[in-house]
Amino acid sequence: MQTEIGRLRRVKAFATEAGVSVRTLHLYDRLGLLWPAATSESVYRLYGDAEFERLEHILALRVPPAHRTAVRNSSHRHGI
Repeated sequence: MQTEIGRLRRVKAFATEAGVSVRTLHLYDRLGLLWPAATSESVYRLYGDAEFERLEHILALRVPPAHRTAVRNSSHRHGI
């Protein structure tokens, strides 16, 4: 699927490309760390290039569970 902002990928393809599990992406969505760019008519979560960059940032800052709020607040504050 192509858009003006780049290629959108279904959650499985995105997870494979990023080297994480679909379960990890669902967890990050539930925690408010990473959310899909869009949802397809079939209710698939779709991720694009911006989400890939954000995921790379999250993975680089991976911290123990007690500090997830700090990562989420830092990401939001910096517009990531």
